[in-house]
Amino acid sequence: MRRALLKTRHAAATVALLCAVAALSSCASLRRGGPAPSEPDTIIEVENRGFPDVVIYAVTAGDPFRLGMVTGSSTAKFKLPARFIGAGTLQILARPIAGRAYMLPTVLVSPGDHVEVTLASSPAQSTVSVAPR
Repeated sequence: MRRALLKTRHAAATVALLCAVAALSSCASLRRGGPAPSEPDTIIEVENRGFPDVVIYAVTAGDPFRLGMVTGSSTAKFKLPARFIGAGTLQILARPIAGRAYMLPTVLVSPGDHVEVTLASSPAQSTVSVAPR
C-alpha cells in the first residue's frame, strides 16, 4: 500500500514537472519571435480659425482622451496612439476656453491615418476629414 502511494506521488510529480517544462518552452518560443510589430500613431491636425483657445479631446469608445490645446488662429498637430483606435471610430470634442464644448461628427479611422480638423468660428461650420495612410 505504501509502495503504491509513493508511485502515485512520483507519477504526479513527474506530470507536474513536464507541464512546467512545456509551459516554459512555449513562452520561450514566443519571445524568440520578438515583440509584435507596433502600429503607427494616428496624426490629428487641428486648424483653429476662431479667436478663443480650444482644448481638443479624441473620443473613442465613449472615453475622451485629451490631446492638447490649439490657440486661436493657429494650427497644431497631435499624435493619437494606435491603442486608442479600438473600434475604428473617432469623434473630436472641442472645448473652447470661452464658450460651450461641442462634438464634431464621427469618422472612421485606422492606425496611421491623418485626420484634419478645421474649427470654424461657428461650431456648425467645423469639419473633420480623414486621409488614409
